[in-house]
Amino acid sequence: FFGHRYPGGLTPEAGLSPDLTAQDGDTLDYTRMALDADLFAAFDVAFPADPEGVIWEQGGSGYGAYLGVTGADLVFRAGSGEVAGEELARATLPVAELAGRSGTVYVQIDMTAGAVALWFRGRRYSTNPALCLRDYMLTPQLRGGPGWTEEDLDDEALIALANVSEEQVPLAAGGTEDRYAFNGVLDTAATAAENLDDLSSAWGGWWSYDRGKLAVGGAAWEDPAFTVTEDMLTGGIRVTARRPFEDQFNTVKAQFADPAHEHVVTDLPVLDSETYRAADNGETLVMDMGELPGETGFARGQRLMKLALLKGRRQKQVVLPCSLAAWGVRLGDNIRVSIPRRGWTDKAFEVTGRTVKIGPEGVSVTLTCIETGAAIFDWRTSEETPKPAGGVPTLPSPTAKPRVSAPTMTEELYETRGGGGVKTRVRLAATTDNPFIDAWQ
Repeated sequence: FFGHRYPGGLTPEAGLSPDLTAQDGDTLDYTRMALDADLFAAFDVAFPADPEGVIWEQGGSGYGAYLGVTGADLVFRAGSGEVAGEELARATLPVAELAGRSGTVYVQIDMTAGAVALWFRGRRYSTNPALCLRDYMLTPQLRGGPGWTEEDLDDEALIALANVSEEQVPLAAGGTEDRYAFNGVLDTAATAAENLDDLSSAWGGWWSYDRGKLAVGGAAWEDPAFTVTEDMLTGGIRVTARRPFEDQFNTVKAQFADPAHEHVVTDLPVLDSETYRAADNGETLVMDMGELPGETGFARGQRLMKLALLKGRRQKQVVLPCSLAAWGVRLGDNIRVSIPRRGWTDKAFEVTGRTVKIGPEGVSVTLTCIETGAAIFDWRTSEETPKPAGGVPTLPSPTAKPRVSAPTMTEELYETRGGGGVKTRVRLAATTDNPFIDAWQ
């Protein structure tokens, strides 16, 4: 980036269009370089365990720049092009701190001050879905991300989700695991909404763009902090007692990528409920979640299935036209509703929709809600179905050519039925590695 200095922040290049881009091995023509302008550049680097060599070198002895590993340091120098001298500016970082890490090296040339600077922003692998989401949304468009800024994200909600995701849940076989995790990949060819859907499925929750920020939630129970009362209503409420029958389900199927068997997609135990089946007139209604995106945990996958089942069985929905007293309610918040004539006293609802209407009678806030409760997020170790002892079946491949051994011959005597006396016959036999072969010729 010519004419720019290092802007700082988590993604310094966000919002900027580069004047020059290159890949490993490219030659940069000096005529494309603005030699008299400030410079800010970013280099994506994966350092080996024992780093050495040049990352970028430009120019010669009269004027030049160098970025690379020299001895025990990562060195950036610019100016005369010499290794040392009065006309040279130099900055270093200990290379021991960079060994084995991937990240971005940032360099700056300040022509006015005659100085250079050097930064390294590393990337560490994380399976925390909140951190994955944040990193993805802040990835510049140049690198396949949406290119959002920190101001576009609800950091308070992301931090809360990150903490919930790393809560330790006991396992039936002993030990613990993170409550939620994402061990998948995101396709840069997909839309941001599609990738956000995959990420939010890792905690069985939701994402939304509310009040100018990306918000997340639905991962854990949050006690309601706001109560809607009758004196806040500006009109009649609308109540839906049950979901449509076509939206009901009482059985859940899903799959996960089993790391114990080379991440082969494997069925999770089917989760069903006789109570819900009875409520559905004894009919089995199945929701197939397919492969859970980024899920590699056998027990965690079952928790996500139960969460989907219990959330899907929430029936009662209500639309509440409220005064500005409900202005502070956000999308995804849990609220309490007290309407005595309906028999509701501090009944818990989750806000699934929020609209603001400006009319002749003033401003109103309409909340669309669905009933909820803390029990939806409950999980006991006894609910975990153990992994089948046999693991993934190792059946012969249907495309592999079976092997049959050379036949063995056994000679024996037998007596004919027609009075022909005793004769000799030979029995042929062979073995095979395929249990489905019962005859050959």
